[in-house]
Amino acid sequence: MCALLRLFGGLRVDEVKELIQDYLAIPRRIASLERYITSISPTFYAHHSIVGGMQVDRDNRGYERSYTPEQATLIITIQEERVNVKIKRLLERWKLFVGCLARDELEVLKRAVCDEYVTPLERRVYSDLCEIEQYMAFKYHGVAFEDDGGALGEINVLKGEFEELLRGYV
Repeated sequence: MCALLRLFGGLRVDEVKELIQDYLAIPRRIASLERYITSISPTFYAHHSIVGGMQVDRDNRGYERSYTPEQATLIITIQEERVNVKIKRLLERWKLFVGCLARDELEVLKRAVCDEYVTPLERRVYSDLCEIEQYMAFKYHGVAFEDDGGALGEINVLKGEFEELLRGYV
């Protein structure tokens, strides 16, 4: 997503600003998801019957069965848990994002994101956001990013050499 810290080598200004705007919109997204969570159960019961089934067509080929209370509870619980996980991850992203900013930088960033050019603050924040995205991808999906043979590449080389040394002794 961040082109792994290629800071403005091949990135467009709108890509930088879009990522920053996505992070600035996290509180609104969390509020929206919290409102959605309260509507999951009523919406389910409005669209599905627990009492009985109904005939879909005249030839009895299509018959819709009702959900059992256990199935309904399971479906609703799973949907609510999915939304809770999204909220939890968004909150974690927000805390990491706010943690990399000084107290007054958040307001400055909100104004700077509307400008046509990229400010030094936006460059630094973009770099931090790339690190946050890498951290979240590794934490929740196990995706590790390599940085063109930098520190990760050196660790892998040293690990290989260490394993080679141990082969003779084990």
